Amino acid sequence: MSVRLSVLLASDFPILRDSMTNLLGAEPELEVVATTDVQDDVLNLAQAHSPRVAVLDLSVEWAHLCELVAGLSAQNVSPLLMNDRVDEAQVVELLRQGACGIIPRRTTPDILRKSVRAIGSGEIWITRRAITKLLEKVQGSEPQRETPIVAPAAGPITLEQARNRFNLTRRELQMVQALAEGMSNKDIASDFGISESTVKHHLTSIFDKVGVHSRLELATFAAYHGLVASLLSTDSQPAV
Repeated sequence: MSVRLSVLLASDFPILRDSMTNLLGAEPELEVVATTDVQDDVLNLAQAHSPRVAVLDLSVEWAHLCELVAGLSAQNVSPLLMNDRVDEAQVVELLRQGACGIIPRRTTPDILRKSVRAIGSGEIWITRRAITKLLEKVQGSEPQRETPIVAPAAGPITLEQARNRFNLTRRELQMVQALAEGMSNKDIASDFGISESTVKHHLTSIFDKVGVHSRLELATFAAYHGLVASLLSTDSQPAV
């Protein structure tokens, strides 16, 4: 029997919260493990129930929202926000804090189900415009170096260059490529013949080495620095 995807629901509106509970609870692969309308209870409930995804429909101050998202991310919970009031710059900041998706409050039941499933599989659910903004931020915030790592859109770099510049192993580079192609942790684990926990361990190591905080930041970083295409050349070197 497959493990159901656990979900925490938090909403200021009881009717909406109950509707989402019934909607998601009716899906055989989803399980709503906790609900609340109290902002301060969210992190405690996440710690108690260890949900995979937390759906947040809360009217909170900006600073509190960022703290809430970061707190959930620190517990390995993937936050999905229902919010119509954040602009693109705020979306980027929420992603940096650990948000995995943002959808409008007036979304359809189908979009809610799809976004929860996608985020539960390790994917990101945001608009293309927000992705563009994040890429611009990654490019614009690149620290100045005496010798540039690589110019934007400079094309692929070699495996040896990637190792020297970012201290990434071939296996880590392969994972960067898989992630940039949109593969979930489960897909990567299956493709590489390893466990999902091992995938998470590798990704954590990669995040630390290149200085990013999320899958989306890593994907944009990889595209900017030509890391993905660097794996397209064929060679017989073993993965290390």
